[in-house]
Amino acid sequence: SETAFTTVNYIRLKGLADENVKGARKAIYIVDHPDKTLSTLLIGNNIVNIAAASVATVVAAQLLSPSGLDEDTINLICTIYVTVVVFIFGEMIPKSLASDRSESIALLFATPLRLLMKLFTPIVAVFSFLNKLVSRVFKAEEEPSAPAPAPAEESAHATPATDDSAIVAAIVAAISAYTGKAPEGFRVVSFKKRK
Repeated sequence: SETAFTTVNYIRLKGLADENVKGARKAIYIVDHPDKTLSTLLIGNNIVNIAAASVATVVAAQLLSPSGLDEDTINLICTIYVTVVVFIFGEMIPKSLASDRSESIALLFATPLRLLMKLFTPIVAVFSFLNKLVSRVFKAEEEPSAPAPAPAEESAHATPATDDSAIVAAIVAAISAYTGKAPEGFRVVSFKKRK
């Protein structure tokens, strides 16, 4: 579900929240808190993957023991099986679906994920602390900043802060994202500045 929350259209989510669509406000909270979301999803994924590997090992050992295979061969078969199953059904297919249907999947999983975020808060806090600690220990020295460009260089490389086409493109993209269709009858008028 992390793919759905990282690819969902935020402006569209805001519109859905304004319309009181179920799960929209929770989805916005999740998108607005990427660190907590990612930590929660990583914890959940690890729990599921470890549990799946453990269960598969026990089942494979019971099913394959009578066949006369040694323990190492059974473990190898189990490892390959679990890896393929987790990759296909736990990674590839869900990420593909989430990318194609990010809005509906984000709304569907917003409530359970928000609940897990609350449930895992103490664990996430510990991991956040450890992450900050490790970051401080391994903090790289900052590179010296580049010297400021000379006035002649600055004017040669500068782009105007108010590029009309960029502003219009951003407005059209925002309207399209919110409404789900491109605005019609839009005409771009630009004015050249006098020197």
